Amino acid sequence: MKKTAIISILISLISLCGCAGYREIQRGYFVTAIGFTKQSNDFGIVLETLSPSDTEPSGEKSNIISGSGKTLDAAYGEVNQSLTKSLYFEHCGAIVVSRDFTESEMSEIFDFCTNLYTLNIDAYVAQTDDVTALFESKTADESVGYSIIGLIKNAGNNTFSNQLYQIKRRDAQTVLPTVSVQNNTLVLE
Repeated sequence: MKKTAIISILISLISLCGCAGYREIQRGYFVTAIGFTKQSNDFGIVLETLSPSDTEPSGEKSNIISGSGKTLDAAYGEVNQSLTKSLYFEHCGAIVVSRDFTESEMSEIFDFCTNLYTLNIDAYVAQTDDVTALFESKTADESVGYSIIGLIKNAGNNTFSNQLYQIKRRDAQTVLPTVSVQNNTLVLE
């Protein structure tokens, strides 16, 4: 319900602004969350996307799209090859990384995110033990990306220390919030 209202309002606002790219957005996917996994020596990328429904004029579809490769660019390339629509990252509010990345790999991931065209540097960053399980736990009412944003915003005073632009300047003391799935519900640990 909330997800439907948000996307409907978003599409209405875009049309009111006279945005020349509106037709392209109708044919694209809004990325609401991006996840990074590690599988042996490969990187995995998992995207949660929303796109206008082909069957319901005011509805949208949620999709989980993934790819893997020896590099982040190769994994992202695999995702792009599987799509017939463009990806739009303006509404991506959550970046989730697996806990088993090294510090060097984390830096590489955050550099990759910063270089993604249209990704908002205010996106919240969290970690989890199982990115795939987290993305598959979405409920019918709300996307994983929007759920993570809600959890972090309601966590208290330290809400801005884990946004992408802050994480890029992190030090060894920085600890990412951990999100897990318990009884098919997202929990901030």
